[in-house]
Amino acid sequence: MDSLTKDQLDECRKLFTIFDVNGDNKISSRELGAALRGLRINISEAEVRDLITNVDTNQNGSLEFAEFCKLYADHLGSMLNQEKLLSTLAAFDKNATGSVDSQELRQILTTQGEPLTEAEVDEVFRDAGIGSGPFEYKNLANLLLT
Repeated sequence: MDSLTKDQLDECRKLFTIFDVNGDNKISSRELGAALRGLRINISEAEVRDLITNVDTNQNGSLEFAEFCKLYADHLGSMLNQEKLLSTLAAFDKNATGSVDSQELRQILTTQGEPLTEAEVDEVFRDAGIGSGPFEYKNLANLLLT
């Protein structure tokens, strides 16, 4: 928990309370899996068990608050950020196909928020294997968050 900021710790408390459906002050693999899937994170039961095993210091098969904070710091924070990025990119997916037009994204990246230069967009597109036309934005999200 030492590696988390105050805001992250507050986020952990909120998430822990939400994920702990039965209010027993621990999160089971079933509760964790259901919560993550509810956040549109595609995760198998085996992956949920692996996440818990990696931080379950008392080896009881569930997560107490301190263990949950470790999981958040190690994995969940980036998973949740990926979901935010995917949701943002999905807003430009007008036909709900899982893809976005590269020229439309280029226009947005060079004119909105903190605009990127054409060279920066070229580099991102090259690294993500994005050519002209539509591309699967999940690949871009994975690249940007790794």
